[in-house]
Amino acid sequence: MIVIAHWVEIEIAYTIVFSLGLIFTTIVAGRFVFRSQLTGRAVGRFVLWYLSVYLVGVAVARLASHQWHAPHLLTTGAVLAVTAPLNFLAGSRAFAARRVQPSS
Repeated sequence: MIVIAHWVEIEIAYTIVFSLGLIFTTIVAGRFVFRSQLTGRAVGRFVLWYLSVYLVGVAVARLASHQWHAPHLLTTGAVLAVTAPLNFLAGSRAFAARRVQPSS
């Protein structure tokens, strides 16, 4: 986000990074982090929550960058500090019902 923000507005940089992260996270989080099956319903819940968190991240980026005139590094840190815990909560809730049972 910091590198991209040198060429585009911070919100656009965040959107680009977020989109790439959403694709990666949707594939990896359910299966490897939460050890869950990727059902359409679970992925749908996860993506909807993730998009809600995206809006929160844009608001934080805008506030930090435009209102507080924070440098890109601080803005990125603020966005991560707010959105990372929310995204983990999303994954744990969305994929909790479909946990894969370990083989004995």
